[in-house]
Amino acid sequence: MRSLKLELDCERQDALLRRYGRAAAKVVSELPMAYGLWGRERKGSAFSKVIQTGYFRDTFAYVRFGIGTEKIVIFPPLNDALFTTHEIAGCLYALFYPLAKNYEIYAVSRKRSLPVGCTTSEMAADYAGVFEDIGPAHVLGVSLGGMVAQVFAKDYPQYVKKLIILSSAHHMGPEGLDFARRWIPWAREGAWKKIYYDTLHLSYHTVFRWSSHVLAPYILGLCHKAQDASAFIIAGQAGMIHDASDFLAAIQPHALIIGGTRDPLFPESLFHEMQQRMPQARLLMIPGAKHGVFEENRRHCIDVIKDFLAA
Repeated sequence: MRSLKLELDCERQDALLRRYGRAAAKVVSELPMAYGLWGRERKGSAFSKVIQTGYFRDTFAYVRFGIGTEKIVIFPPLNDALFTTHEIAGCLYALFYPLAKNYEIYAVSRKRSLPVGCTTSEMAADYAGVFEDIGPAHVLGVSLGGMVAQVFAKDYPQYVKKLIILSSAHHMGPEGLDFARRWIPWAREGAWKKIYYDTLHLSYHTVFRWSSHVLAPYILGLCHKAQDASAFIIAGQAGMIHDASDFLAAIQPHALIIGGTRDPLFPESLFHEMQQRMPQARLLMIPGAKHGVFEENRRHCIDVIKDFLAA
């Protein structure tokens, strides 16, 4: 495990982001993910002084950054089945660095080898061992990671201070299931380009979607490096069969749900239904936003998350 000391103050972290951001801004001025891909960790680079990477229990790849006494653990979305948090370390920093001023942030990948038929409950159980090392923390789950986070908060409330569910609901909507069903044969064929551009259309509006084309060579390169499509298919099927309807009321930690009113995977009605079934939940719906609600409305979402965690 590599252990890189995080001794830089918040002002230095901001300066590093601006430095890498200016290089990326020549192509896209408002695409935070691009900053991470241009400035991904390299030995001896400035980013390597801000970001730690390693493995929990020699199994769970993680990225760590930020300063603060409280911790946030991020459960990543479906694409984690193809590349770990290590490959997008700078991207994660670029997206969540405003929280790093007050929190120690871990983005933790799932296990690389998932058994056929693996469920979100089993994925949540896997993470329990990680929290034995990290200790109690706020949990932020994105998309599929949000589904896993729901189960984790129900089964392991002792580890969850507050829960943030981002672009995820207690089950997928009909249109979302249609998307997932067509991704599976594409994955078997290795047609990652089809899947990538499909996700761009369901996630982003025109300007942001155009900007995301810049990332295609890097992301598709990571996809093609994956040994096979089985992990992606198994994780996707786990999301398709996930249904937390019966236990949402049993989730004890206070929760913040963030969604877009035009998310094709999770229709607006599901977000409202989830809030109604969770007695401690707050809901932030962004009008017109799609599945990439966080990336396209990052400043607003970050402000709401800060208020929620501080309350």
